[in-house]
Amino acid sequence: MWELWTIGLFVYTLLVVRLCFIVPCFSLVKKPTGSTTRWERKSLMVLLGSGGHTGEMLRMLTSVDSLDRLRKITFVVSSGDTSSIVLLEKFAKKKRLTKDTYTILELPRARSVGEGLLSSVKSTIISTFSTFATLSRQGHRIGHPDILMVNGPGTSVPLCLFFTCWNFLGESNTRILYIESLARVKRLSLSGTLCRPLAHRFIVQWAELAGKTNAEYHGILV
Repeated sequence: MWELWTIGLFVYTLLVVRLCFIVPCFSLVKKPTGSTTRWERKSLMVLLGSGGHTGEMLRMLTSVDSLDRLRKITFVVSSGDTSSIVLLEKFAKKKRLTKDTYTILELPRARSVGEGLLSSVKSTIISTFSTFATLSRQGHRIGHPDILMVNGPGTSVPLCLFFTCWNFLGESNTRILYIESLARVKRLSLSGTLCRPLAHRFIVQWAELAGKTNAEYHGILV
């Protein structure tokens, strides 16, 4: 009996130590700081969350001069979000991105704007399972990105959870870059609150919010 307890305690200790090295909020490894992110020869996954989120994300990417030096870009859109795909195609044409340099991946929407609390929770749970299943199934095609870039739509949460789990299991080494929406002036969004413990870099765009949350602040980025 004592042998089982000893083995269990040993395994538990290993898991806790692993968690401390992987999950940023517990991490024993110093987080990166500074206003720049190196993109050269990296693979990037970007979440386009429809509407304002998509517009903000594409405007931020427009200002990245080294975008063409990325090895690969995967753009994630919610199912049925044709408007984001139209905006993405215009962006790709402007940045001269060819079809062989980027991929579009469709995931179920986590929740809809104005959706009730219970319905929202149900949609998020379904989206999380669907996200895990889709990314696990298509991992060989899209690969595991070096950087995951999100800015607040509901699907941010399942994506951040997935790559945190994969990092924990040693299947990937994805760094999560969360940039809070410009619309968030005084408090974090629900997605931001949930994703912050998982993000390697968490950036807000208003000094007032940075003062309240102790997040990174580099001015307005969009």
